[in-house]
Amino acid sequence: RGARSGLGAGLFEQGGLIVDGGRGPNTATPPVIARAEFPQEWRAIVVCDPESVGLHGADEREAFAELPPFDPSVSGELCRLVLMQALPALAERELAPFGAAVTRIQEIVGDYFAPAQGGRRFASAKVGAIVARLLALGATGGGQTSWGPTGFAFAQSEAEAARLLAQIGPEARAQGLDVSIRQGLNRGAKIDAVYGRVA
Repeated sequence: RGARSGLGAGLFEQGGLIVDGGRGPNTATPPVIARAEFPQEWRAIVVCDPESVGLHGADEREAFAELPPFDPSVSGELCRLVLMQALPALAERELAPFGAAVTRIQEIVGDYFAPAQGGRRFASAKVGAIVARLLALGATGGGQTSWGPTGFAFAQSEAEAARLLAQIGPEARAQGLDVSIRQGLNRGAKIDAVYGRVA
């Protein structure tokens, strides 16, 4: 993952919310330029379609090669949304403007990826429909992780996430989707190694 994005390495090492600086002409792994703690009270509602697979490996490289470059005005909007709305809202623990920025970012990126995803913003149409339902019911910040098939939306608290999950859970599960509530992780990965003794 580090060849295209610094997010995977940054999240593995540090946790929290990570922003990388993108690729330059001599970049090995895009550098982490911002890291913030994810509010402990916020929750992510995660929706996954186990029957769908997002692009990766050679298919992902081919898709990026075929997609056009981002228009500079679109890149500028993405930068403003991240640096002038999402990060300040996160620092002030204001979910509504944070979520609005994430939703807009996801709309832009989803439209960009759509030609490689069957003309859809989401790799899985079923996940996209459930995320739309979550947003209509009061969640915010809806989108898709990378190329999917996992979708997400945010809630202000565990209780609010549970309310939303109770409303969409039966419908999602009836379609074969996995839905769960997750808390942000503000530390890097922990690896437990178990060494066996050879007799």
